[in-house]
Amino acid sequence: MKITLSPVAYNRNSIISVTGNTVTVDGQVYDLSALPDNSQCDAEFPATGLIKKVNGVIEVTIVYFYDSALADPIQPTSVDAYKFDISEGVVPSPIIWKPLAQDGGHDA
Repeated sequence: MKITLSPVAYNRNSIISVTGNTVTVDGQVYDLSALPDNSQCDAEFPATGLIKKVNGVIEVTIVYFYDSALADPIQPTSVDAYKFDISEGVVPSPIIWKPLAQDGGHDA
Protein backbone atom coordinates (compact mmCIF):
# COMPACT_ATOMS: atom_id res chain seq x y z
CA MET A 1 0.00 0.00 0.00
CA LYS A 2 1.27 3.47 -0.87
CA ILE A 3 0.37 5.85 1.93
CA THR A 4 0.89 9.59 1.99
CA LEU A 5 0.42 11.21 5.38
CA SER A 6 -1.17 14.64 5.59
CA PRO A 7 0.19 16.04 8.89
CA VAL A 8 -2.04 18.09 11.18
CA ALA A 9 -0.68 19.63 14.40
CA TYR A 10 -2.92 18.54 17.28
CA ASN A 11 -2.67 17.29 20.86
CA ARG A 12 -2.15 13.58 20.11
CA ASN A 13 -0.37 11.26 17.69
CA SER A 14 -2.19 9.09 15.16
CA ILE A 15 -1.33 5.40 14.99
CA ILE A 16 -1.65 3.93 11.51
CA SER A 17 -0.97 0.35 10.49
CA VAL A 18 -1.40 -1.78 7.39
CA THR A 19 -2.26 -5.43 6.88
CA GLY A 20 -2.58 -6.28 3.19
CA ASN A 21 -5.38 -4.08 1.79
CA THR A 22 -6.61 -3.06 5.24
CA VAL A 23 -5.49 0.09 7.01
CA THR A 24 -6.14 0.82 10.68
CA VAL A 25 -6.19 4.44 11.84
CA ASP A 26 -6.38 5.08 15.57
CA GLY A 27 -8.08 1.73 16.15
CA GLN A 28 -10.65 2.07 13.33
CA VAL A 29 -10.25 -0.58 10.60
CA TYR A 30 -10.78 0.31 6.92
CA ASP A 31 -10.91 -2.61 4.48
CA LEU A 32 -10.01 -1.29 1.03
CA SER A 33 -9.91 -4.69 -0.69
CA ALA A 34 -13.28 -4.17 -2.43
CA LEU A 35 -11.86 -1.38 -4.59
CA PRO A 36 -11.56 -2.80 -8.13
CA ASP A 37 -8.15 -2.78 -9.77
CA ASN A 38 -7.30 0.32 -11.84
CA SER A 39 -10.10 2.36 -10.29
CA GLN A 40 -10.53 5.15 -7.77
CA CYS A 41 -13.12 6.48 -5.34
CA ASP A 42 -13.63 9.58 -3.22
CA ALA A 43 -12.10 9.31 0.21
CA GLU A 44 -13.80 9.91 3.53
CA PHE A 45 -12.09 11.01 6.74
CA PRO A 46 -9.49 10.07 7.88
CA ALA A 47 -8.48 9.59 4.24
CA THR A 48 -8.52 12.59 1.96
CA GLY A 49 -8.68 13.14 -1.81
CA LEU A 50 -9.00 9.99 -3.90
CA ILE A 51 -8.27 6.40 -2.98
CA LYS A 52 -6.79 4.59 -5.98
CA LYS A 53 -5.93 1.02 -6.82
CA VAL A 54 -3.36 0.87 -9.61
CA ASN A 55 -2.04 -2.50 -10.80
CA GLY A 56 -3.16 -4.07 -7.53
CA VAL A 57 -1.57 -1.44 -5.27
CA ILE A 58 -3.74 0.86 -3.16
CA GLU A 59 -2.73 4.52 -2.96
CA VAL A 60 -4.26 6.63 -0.18
CA THR A 61 -3.63 9.90 1.64
CA ILE A 62 -4.45 9.82 5.36
CA VAL A 63 -4.75 12.69 7.84
CA TYR A 64 -1.98 12.23 10.41
CA PHE A 65 -2.42 14.02 13.74
CA TYR A 66 0.74 14.72 15.71
CA ASP A 67 1.32 16.25 19.13
CA SER A 68 2.61 19.73 18.35
CA ALA A 69 3.80 20.21 21.96
CA LEU A 70 6.29 17.35 21.47
CA ALA A 71 7.24 18.09 17.87
CA ASP A 72 10.11 20.21 16.65
CA PRO A 73 8.71 23.47 15.22
CA ILE A 74 10.52 22.85 11.93
CA GLN A 75 9.15 19.87 10.00
CA PRO A 76 10.06 18.44 6.58
CA THR A 77 8.56 20.39 3.70
CA SER A 78 9.07 17.77 0.98
CA VAL A 79 6.01 15.60 0.31
CA ASP A 80 8.41 12.66 -0.11
CA ALA A 81 9.07 12.73 3.65
CA TYR A 82 5.42 11.78 4.19
CA LYS A 83 5.18 8.95 1.63
CA PHE A 84 5.47 5.30 2.63
CA ASP A 85 5.24 2.04 0.67
CA ILE A 86 4.21 -0.57 3.22
CA SER A 87 2.51 -3.96 3.00
CA GLU A 88 2.50 -4.93 6.68
CA GLY A 89 3.04 -3.17 9.98
CA VAL A 90 2.96 0.26 11.57
CA VAL A 91 3.42 3.31 9.35
CA PRO A 92 6.41 5.22 10.74
CA SER A 93 5.98 8.75 12.03
CA PRO A 94 7.55 11.32 9.70
CA ILE A 95 7.57 13.93 12.46
CA ILE A 96 10.80 15.34 13.87
CA TRP A 97 10.43 15.29 17.65
CA LYS A 98 12.01 17.58 20.23
CA PRO A 99 14.93 15.94 22.05
CA LEU A 100 14.16 13.99 25.21
CA ALA A 101 14.96 15.79 28.46
CA GLN A 102 17.13 14.19 31.14
CA ASP A 103 13.97 13.11 33.02
CA GLY A 104 12.73 11.16 29.98
CA GLY A 105 10.17 13.78 28.93
CA HIS A 106 10.49 16.08 25.94
CA ASP A 107 12.23 19.43 26.25
CA ALA A 108 9.87 22.38 26.08
